[in-house]
Parts: sequence; structure tokens; C-alpha cells
Amino acid sequence: MGKPEKKVLINGEYLTFAEISKKYNISLSLIKGRYYSHHKRGEDLVKPTSLIKTEVNGELLTLAEIAKKYKLKRRNIDNRYAKGDRGLDLVRKPKRIYHTGLTDKNGNEITDLSKLSRLYHIKYKTLSGRYESGDRKEKLIRTAYRSHQQPTDVYDSNLKELSTTEVAQLSELSISTITHRRQNGYRGDSLLRKPRKGVSARW
Repeated sequence: MGKPEKKVLINGEYLTFAEISKKYNISLSLIKGRYYSHHKRGEDLVKPTSLIKTEVNGELLTLAEIAKKYKLKRRNIDNRYAKGDRGLDLVRKPKRIYHTGLTDKNGNEITDLSKLSRLYHIKYKTLSGRYESGDRKEKLIRTAYRSHQQPTDVYDSNLKELSTTEVAQLSELSISTITHRRQNGYRGDSLLRKPRKGVSARW
């Protein structure tokens, strides 16, 4: 037999959280937040959110006013308040997740375009525009693949020759720098200058 649902006393009635939510038209997460995080009981559990005021950036605002001023969904503000977020935590912008289809060296998907920009030395604005156009995987970083697969005479520990793009990633030099050196006849150590650990050069 399952554990019986918790009931609390409100206006002379013992109700479960779900019953409270339905009867008073308040989200379940808000009720639980008030009960467990803020130790509200009785009528305080069902106080209309329109009457709640909290301080953000030195201003005392209702949750509706906060949502309008900071251009956020009211539901998000309510949920954050219920979880105990206050002040600037209430109005933080949710971090966007980008499903790029590209992975880092640990096999984890790269979901941050800023990180992708640093790895492949492509402007964030360029990556963002491509992503919004529907480009994913290699298409997203195509400039790194279109003209940067020429021989480098730089090899990893498995004796696989690295592309210009891979050399740029490992050496923390820009693709344009590596490309310029390669076009001027540099290869191996001369191309890499300061190889990172695990990368060797061969002539």
C-alpha cells in the first residue's frame, strides 16, 4: 500500500496539495514551495500571487510586475519564487541550449555556441546565424572544414595527421594563423611553433 498523500488544514478543510492547487487555482510547484521552502501554512499557502511583493534590484515589485519589466514568462517567475529564488535570481535569463550535433574530446555534445566559437575560431555571430538557418554538425563549422584539410605534417599520438582545424584547436592558435603559415610552406614544428602535450611533429 502506497504512502498516503499529505493533507494540510486550510480554512477548516484538510486537503492534499493537488486538491489545494485545483480548488484555489494555484500551481502545485508554488504551493509545495511555499509549504516546504517558506514554511507557509493555512491561508498563507493560498494567498494570491498578485499580492506577493519582493525586491529586485532595489525595487519592491509584484511577481506580475517583475515578469513584465524583465520580459519573462509569469509562470517562470512564479516557479522560481516557489523554489526560493529571490532578487536577481528571479530574473536571470535562461541559458539557451544549442543542439549542434558536435561533440568535445570527451564525447559530450557542445551546446554552447561561445565554446564552439573558441574551439573553431569562428565568430559567435556567424555560428548563431547558421544555427538559426538550420545548419548542424559540420555545416555549422563549415569554414573550418572547407579549406583547412591540407597536409600539416603534425601528428597525434596515434600517428594520425591533424588537419589545420585540429592543429588550431590543440595549439590555441587561430585557424587563419595556421593557414597563413601553411601557405608559406611551414610544416611540422615550424607550423605548430609550440606543440601542446600529446602532439608531435614529423617531417
